[in-house]
Amino acid sequence: MLSGIGPAATLAKYSIPLRVDLPGVGANMQDHFWFSSQYRVLVPTASAGINDASNLAVSRQLYEDSASGPLTIPAPGFLAWEKAKNVSPASRQAIDEETTADWPDLEHIPIAAALGYQRNYQKEDPMDGYNYASLGTILAAPLSRGSVSISSASASDPPPIDPNYLSHPADIELAILSLRRQRDFWIQMKDITVGDEYLPGSNVTSDADILAFIKKALAPAPHACGTCRMGKKGSGSVVDGKGRVFGVKGLRVVDASVFPVLPPGHIQSTVYAVAEKIADDIVKGRWR
Repeated sequence: MLSGIGPAATLAKYSIPLRVDLPGVGANMQDHFWFSSQYRVLVPTASAGINDASNLAVSRQLYEDSASGPLTIPAPGFLAWEKAKNVSPASRQAIDEETTADWPDLEHIPIAAALGYQRNYQKEDPMDGYNYASLGTILAAPLSRGSVSISSASASDPPPIDPNYLSHPADIELAILSLRRQRDFWIQMKDITVGDEYLPGSNVTSDADILAFIKKALAPAPHACGTCRMGKKGSGSVVDGKGRVFGVKGLRVVDASVFPVLPPGHIQSTVYAVAEKIADDIVKGRWR
């Protein structure tokens, strides 16, 4: 937008000379978000190092000496995807219209740590001597759409970013369903849990209360994309199938912002694929 390519009204607001009026620039923002429930558990987790400095020192030494120990596992050991059950006909129709039949609805992520409300991971652990674990869920194919814009004519001023999470009714329904699905999984792990659910708490049972917790505890995955959508000219898209910006010669966009739809998983490999394809076009002279 700062170069004059984007929604004419936004550029005029900040006295930026208009080069190409492309209303789709900054629109159609899509992103994965996630949230988790949490239990005290009977197995060592990241809490062990947080609660006891000597445990952390041993873990650090193991990692430095032999690349072994708990610090070699900075992320989940596995992920799981599934098609959600018991979704209302209206939500299922809305999801199916934007995806394909083989796309999952949910991605489940077990974490050997206390994620809490995801505001500061270094401080979320209660540090009460217990080990904590979290079970997180990502909505794999969210239908909510947000935006990114500009706040002035200067690149030094932060852009206003509005992911607009949970603005679509289907996302709300699936998020609530997801929390209940997490509880189904926790029941299967009762041999390693201690006491009642720590977060959001066993007293959080109604749809309204579950949604309130999710809104408070969610965070970006983050896999933001779609703000320079690829598609046909005049459809609200910004680039064509080769990444070329409409109305501008010799300019392409080659990143996740060209995705017309957020893929139902982690997007790194898709970014690589798009970049390799467009780079091949340029190298072989198909850039005009």
